[in-house]
Order: sequence, then structure tokens, then C-alpha cells
Amino acid sequence: MEAIAQERRRFVGLDGFSLKVFALLVMTMDHLAAYLPAGAGIPAWFHLVGRFAAPLFVFLCAEGIFYTHSRRRYMLRLYIGWVLMTLGNYLVSLYFAHPDGVILTNGMFGTLLLVVLTVSSIESLRAGRRAQSARQIWLGIAGLAYLVVSAALQIGIYLGLTSLVDPVTGTLTDSALLPVAQRLAQATSLLLPNLVTVEGSFLFVALGVALYYLRRWRLAQIGALAVLCLIQLFAAPAEWLVDVFIFLTAVPMCLYNGKPGEKRHKSLFYWYYPAHVYAIYVLGYVLMVHLGVGW
Repeated sequence: MEAIAQERRRFVGLDGFSLKVFALLVMTMDHLAAYLPAGAGIPAWFHLVGRFAAPLFVFLCAEGIFYTHSRRRYMLRLYIGWVLMTLGNYLVSLYFAHPDGVILTNGMFGTLLLVVLTVSSIESLRAGRRAQSARQIWLGIAGLAYLVVSAALQIGIYLGLTSLVDPVTGTLTDSALLPVAQRLAQATSLLLPNLVTVEGSFLFVALGVALYYLRRWRLAQIGALAVLCLIQLFAAPAEWLVDVFIFLTAVPMCLYNGKPGEKRHKSLFYWYYPAHVYAIYVLGYVLMVHLGVGW
């Protein structure tokens, strides 16, 4: 009994770096199941375990906003990651096209960027009101306006593209305008991360904002996670098991000890995320196209 008590006293929870490594591990499992052919023998439950990754990264992002020395540099790093990975997704999917039609759509950099932008804009408004600073107030308004305008622009482009196709026959109604609309859609998706197209859409952005403002109350954070799962469950009841595993992210969240942990590897996520996605996707291409592994 004494040994058990001592062991309990020694356990001080998991720091941010430990949670990040865990999130990278389960994310890798998810992508192995997503981009390798069925003949490779990857278990389907890898997808379920991978549901831990996105909410954990959003949780760590909310913590990162609190600990970072510069939110502007934080957003710049995420934006550069978004642009490079969006471009990389297009090129890798183009030159290593999977026979099963699976393409790369990973865009967590954009989700995290919008979380930081939303929080920074709100905090700028609050600070501006306290200090009576018009500059801070306008910066906050500009940030929130970007969220609305970029989403509206993306929706408008989508509606414009669909209007160019006859819903009955499926034929183009204006072949001359289609290339222009497609280039505009590609440019905006590359340069303007928005609440519609980022990974997890506005729901995960809202979750990140809620986790930041509830960071002192772990039970309230778990409640915010539960609300996200209930909304997704209502929208897609057949995917209930996915929502269960997303909610189980509450377990590692509760083990978090509030400390950032190892700082020497803070860039780990920025390079590992795209590197492992492209490596696994290209490996899947080789297995299917050159080695004949069934999909």
C-alpha cells in the first residue's frame, strides 16, 4: 500500500509536450488507415483512435495562446504552414493520384490559425476598451470581420461554381466562366483559411475559443467538448462511435498538468504534420500502383 501511495504522489500528470507526442502518434495511426490500401492490413480501428488528435491539437493550441510570447508570430507560423501544406496537398495529390480517388485535404494549420485569430481579436477589443485605444479596437474588429468575410466569400464561390452546372443534366451552363471561377476558388482556398473549409470547420474553431476561455475550469472544457460531440451526433447519427472517441479526448485533457513541457522541440508539429502525411500518401500510391496491393 505504501508503494502505491508513493507512486501516486510521483505521478504529476502529463505536460503539453507529452500530450503533443501522444496526439502526433494517434494522428499517424489515423493517416495510416486513411491513405494506405486495405490490402496493407491496417486495422480499421486506427481511424477511431485517430479521433483523439484534432481535439487534442485544438486543446494544446488554446494553451499555446496563453503561453506564447507573441501571438502575431504564432499566427504567422500557422499561416505559413497553412499555405505550404495547402499547396503541397494539391501537388502531391496531383502527381501521386491514388486509384481509389482519395486526395489530401489535411488543413489543421488553418483551424488552429483561426482559433488564435479569434481569441486575439476578442482580446484586442477588450484591451482597447479598457485602454480607450482606437487602434486595438479596430484591430479586433478587423480580425473578426476577416472571419465573416472569408467564410462568406468561400460560400459565394461555391454557389457560383454550382450555378455553372445544370442540376438536371449535369452539363456546364457557362464553360468560359468555369476556369475563372475555379482559379478564384483555388486562390482563396490557398491564401484565405476560412471557417468553411478548414479542418473541422467552424465547430472546431469554436471549440478552441471555448477551451481558451474555460482553461481554468477543466469540467467546463469537457462540457464544451460534449457540446461539439452532440452537435456532430445530431448532424450525422450514424457516426456516433466517432463522436464517442472524440469525447474520450477528455481523458488526456484531464491528465494535463498545466505545464508546457519540453520547449526545444516546439517546432515538432510544424514539420512532422506535413512530412508524415505526404510520406504515408506516397507510400500508399506506391503500394497500389507499383506493387498491386488492393484497395
